[in-house]
Parts: sequence; structure tokens; C-alpha cells
Amino acid sequence: MRKLSEKYIYLQVARAIEDKIARKVLCPGDKIPSVRVLMRDAGVSRKTVEKAIDELRRRGVIYTRDRIGHFVADTGSMRNTWLEGFEAGQTEEAMVARLILGGQDRARSFSSAVLETELIPAARIATLAKQAIGHSWDDFVTLELPPGSVRLRRLIAQALRRRGVTCSAEDVLITEGDNTFLRLLLQFLSKRFGAIAHDRICYFGCLRAVEGLTLSVHKLESDSVRGFDTERAIALIEAGRIGMLFLNPTLSNPLGYTLPIEDRRRLVRAAQARDCVIIEDDVFDGLLEGKDSPPPLKAFDETGCVLYLGSLSKVLAPGLRVGWCLPGRFHADLTGKLLSENRCISTPGQRIAERLIGSQMLEDHLKGVRQIFARQRQEILGLIATHFPAGTQISRPLAGGVYWITLPDNVDADRFFAALEAGGIEVSRGTIFGAPQTPASFRLCMTRRLCAATRAVLIEIGEIAARG
Repeated sequence: MRKLSEKYIYLQVARAIEDKIARKVLCPGDKIPSVRVLMRDAGVSRKTVEKAIDELRRRGVIYTRDRIGHFVADTGSMRNTWLEGFEAGQTEEAMVARLILGGQDRARSFSSAVLETELIPAARIATLAKQAIGHSWDDFVTLELPPGSVRLRRLIAQALRRRGVTCSAEDVLITEGDNTFLRLLLQFLSKRFGAIAHDRICYFGCLRAVEGLTLSVHKLESDSVRGFDTERAIALIEAGRIGMLFLNPTLSNPLGYTLPIEDRRRLVRAAQARDCVIIEDDVFDGLLEGKDSPPPLKAFDETGCVLYLGSLSKVLAPGLRVGWCLPGRFHADLTGKLLSENRCISTPGQRIAERLIGSQMLEDHLKGVRQIFARQRQEILGLIATHFPAGTQISRPLAGGVYWITLPDNVDADRFFAALEAGGIEVSRGTIFGAPQTPASFRLCMTRRLCAATRAVLIEIGEIAARG
């Protein structure tokens, strides 16, 4: 399979620069940060930064003055040009770019697992931001070094203790809450462990991070029906064939399964016995409640073998860029790595998160999102059963808005996705997550309210699939 990591990262770096220009952080005539600074801030290679600069220069966003640097061009009002030139039959790199950057028509885009803006309580978050600024402007703009805000770490530890995790503020490390920290974490662990296991169909951020490392990779045959391949994972651990296991055990992205409690206990027990590290990605915490919401694997950890990752990105607001990690016995090493690479987390984001974690506002928000997703779940499944071709398989997650769909063998995958492309419909093609080319599969994100327009697009997708 074609390597995707470099393409994926350079697009993110370039988009981040263009966003600064669009927000007037960088204005026409301003010199953009040097290659060295961009490498440091993004945590990427010189080659990746140079590709990002070449892309911006090609699009006319910046220009170069020999031996002086790169400067913002005067292009009038900035516009999003990232999706121009992506044609039907696009490369996998282009598909990843679409997944990251989003579609031009949000009403027809179902590619992103984060909440649509209509479900984000933007006004209430803005109020909290104003309160944070009003409380102490100096505190708001000072640099918060790793491991991060003590108050925020204390609140996160309290929330995790309510879920059965034994921890304190000293166990928590504040992160960017996105792929950047996952890449750093896997890079760090790869120097200590030579092999990793993950789902064959897996969160694309993990796949991209692993691609650039010299690791032996074991792929588990999990699926949306049977769930996680616990037996195979335990066998690999007990045989000493892996030192790391990555999984997203609650509302798995993209397959949708939720790992039963007993399987969680067994996995942690096996990992502790063989000194294997489990990376638990729990970014959908809050979308399950009651008897359907099992404790995280970290709740069964007695030796520090489970490295727990959490975030506000998927359940509240992706723009906050605040997450957290419980790195177990690697806490000191990872804190030192963040410090040595000058990776400080957004202070404003942490101040806002301090007012969110454990608040009634967050609980009310999560309850509302759960209710919306639960109300429309059966209708979504019904629309797919009615309008998609016979033999279509769809995941049935306990909650959330992410669905994994596999079409019958007789549907031509290339023709199907080309037809979606021609109609301006965005879904996440299965190959991005490591699924085979055939049968055609894709992730459908209904992280919004179901309305007449989205119903019509779902029916349209089914009709395209039915044409074979």
C-alpha cells in the first residue's frame, strides 16, 4: 500500500499556515516562520515543511525572496483552495486530504467524526472564554509548561476516578488532543518495543503514525459485527510477539464496537503479566452512559501498563485542541520529551477546559448529544436498510454517530466512489482505514441532526450503490 504519512502531514502544516493568514495573524508582506521554527512547532521533518511551503507557493499564497525567506502574498480575501484538482478516481493521498480538510458542501459531507457546528455549544463556550479572560488576563496568556495546568489535571483525575480509574493530578499529562501526540507517543515507545498490534481496519491516525516507524505490525481481524479480536490479541501478548497494543475500545473508530468488560479485564491482565503496553484511545467518552458504558481499560491497570488517551475534540469542540494522557510508568519520560521539543499546550484552551471538565454545562451538552444520536439511530438504520442494495452490512454502535458500511460484492467500488465524488458527496473510503479495495466499504459520520436534506443524501447514496 502506498505510504500516506508524508502527504497527510504536509497538508496539515500548509493548512495551518493558510489559516493564520486567513485570521490575519500573518498579513500580506509578513515573513512566515522559518523552516526550523515550523519543523519545531509542528514536530515534523525538514522535507515535510519544504513540501508545505512548495504547496503554498504553487497556490500563490506565499512568495520567496532568495536568501531572505518566504512572505505572505497579497491575494485579496483568502479562500479555501485545498480541494481544487481532486478528481474522480483520486489517489489515497487525496482521499486523506479530503478527510482532514473536509468537504466544500457541509450538507453533503459525512467524512468527519467530530460534531457538526450545529451541535457545538459555541455561545456557552464563548461565555466561558470571556470569564477565563476576565478572571486573570496575565494567567490567560502565560506559557503553561508540560505536564500542564494543575487545576485541569486535578479535574481530569476526579472525572476519571468516577469511572473507576485510580489516579491523581500527578498522573495526568495535558496534550494537544490530536494525532500529534499519538505520533510522538508511538515514536517514543517504538524505541523500547519492536512490535505492535492493532485492528486491521483501524483509526487512520494510528495507521499513519505507525507507517513511519520501524515496527513489526500485527493486524487483528476485528470487524463491526464480531467486534475486537480479543483472543488473537491475548495470544500475541502471551507469546511475547508484541510489546504494544493500540485499541479504541469504546465506540471504536471506525468499526463501532464496544469491548465488553470481561474482555477488558483479560487484556489488561495479560498485558501486565508480559510487560506489554496498551494504548487506550478513549476519545468518545461521554457518548455512552449507564449500563452501556463500561469502565476504561485503565480502571483495571495495576502496573501502569495502560497508556490512556482522552480528549474534548470528538465530543465537544475540536478547535480547543486539548486532550490528556495517563502515561503510566512513562510519565516522567514523556513530560521530558514534550519539554525538550518545546511542545507547550495552548494556555487559553486549558483555561477554558478548566471550566468545562466536570461542569454541569458539559454534562448537559453530552446528554443532549446522546439523546439526538439515540433518537435518530433507528431512522438512519432504517433508511439504509430500505434504500441500499440487499446484502449491505452496517455497524450498530451502542451510541454515537459513526457508522461503518460494507456494500455487497457486486458493487463496483471505483464506480461507486466516483459517482459520490461527481455528486459532491463526502464519505471516508474504507481503504483509508486499511480496509481492502473490495468489497466497497466506507465510514459514514452522522454527527449532526437528521433533517430532510441529510435524509435525501442518504437515500441518494443508497441509490448510487444500488446501480452497482
